Amino acid sequence: MVPTRAKVRELYGEQIEAIATDAHKQALGAAYAVYVILDRTRPDPNGLFPGTPIYVGQTSRIHGRIVDHCQTALVNGGCEGSLKASLANLIESGNTPSVKVVQLCESKASSLFAETRWAQKLLAMGYQLKNRAQLQADLMTRKQWISFERRVATASTARGMA
Repeated sequence: MVPTRAKVRELYGEQIEAIATDAHKQALGAAYAVYVILDRTRPDPNGLFPGTPIYVGQTSRIHGRIVDHCQTALVNGGCEGSLKASLANLIESGNTPSVKVVQLCESKASSLFAETRWAQKLLAMGYQLKNRAQLQADLMTRKQWISFERRVATASTARGMA
């Protein structure tokens, strides 16, 4: 039987709230935050995080976004190897994931670019992310990276974000 959101809140509400509240505190009231979800059951082979990064995201409402990630994972599950399946497995086994805010941004555009840069950085370091967006799931070639950085520069100049 698939649990309802009410049942998920009853069973795991305190755990989920603690993760979301911690992420919210890290965001320091920023307009947008780029964050990494960590699997604390697997040590970070590079020693950068208190767990292995499994997902990079960005949002203007980090508390709600983290709650949504966790609740949706527990209610809907996911395909083997997906973020939802990983989160559900971690939470159900009592090994709650953690969230690390890695960058604060002033606009949606800058946070989207930062999210992709962080995903590419982590992919290049050998992490296996569960992101689905192509620019965040697969390591870019040098040509793709140059094209991406040109688009960032053009967009930043046009919006006065440089």
